[in-house]
Amino acid sequence: MQVTSDTYRTTETTTAGPCCGSCNSRWRRAEEQSAKTGEPHDLIPRAGDPVWCEPCTTRIRSSLRDMPELAARLQLEVENGTDNPGEHVSGSRERPLHQRQVPARLIEEIGNTLTSWEDDVRDARSFSGRRVGRPPGIALTRATRFLVNHLDWLMAQHDPAATEAFGAEILDLHRRASRITKTDEPRPVVCNGVPCPKCDMMALERELHTDGSETGYICCRYCAVLLNHDEYERWTKLAAEPHRKRVPA
Repeated sequence: MQVTSDTYRTTETTTAGPCCGSCNSRWRRAEEQSAKTGEPHDLIPRAGDPVWCEPCTTRIRSSLRDMPELAARLQLEVENGTDNPGEHVSGSRERPLHQRQVPARLIEEIGNTLTSWEDDVRDARSFSGRRVGRPPGIALTRATRFLVNHLDWLMAQHDPAATEAFGAEILDLHRRASRITKTDEPRPVVCNGVPCPKCDMMALERELHTDGSETGYICCRYCAVLLNHDEYERWTKLAAEPHRKRVPA
């Protein structure tokens, strides 16, 4: 956890800005390029609600709920890992982490992060303090349950700096734990340069099955419109016309 409650607690009303999630990565890159070159761009960022947009909030909620299971899978990695620490790395005084250390340290980081955020929410909402002295696994599970129960408040009513930090940390921990346990889901292929025919956002991607194979459909991750192969092909041809009309006369 990077921010303390004393640092960011405020009663001021803030206006929602762009979502701080990866959904606006392309817009941020365009902003950086525009700042360097002075050339404007026509991209419109997805708005936060008030900090994270609804799809990103859904990802955070799902990632948070996965934490106990991911911690259990990481523990299996610890138990099945090797004890060989490896050789010294050239130019380094320390040996590289062996196979058991990486998941073990990540379990500890997950537990510390979740219990720290539980303490923060309890303090911000004037709740009674968290019970200390529990085994790490129980403390992690209880913290997860508490944060899921209070996630709507954390996402909408907590200080924006805290809300952004919380979501970023949960997504980062989930990504790292999923990679180590090999449970990370395949990522859809983005249809670069093709706007959605319904919402006009650059958010079309090829839908995937759970095994990573393509379903044959194109989905918009912003408005959830679904196109089959023929519809997508017709739309790409229409979108390529210099003066296209989206709605028939």
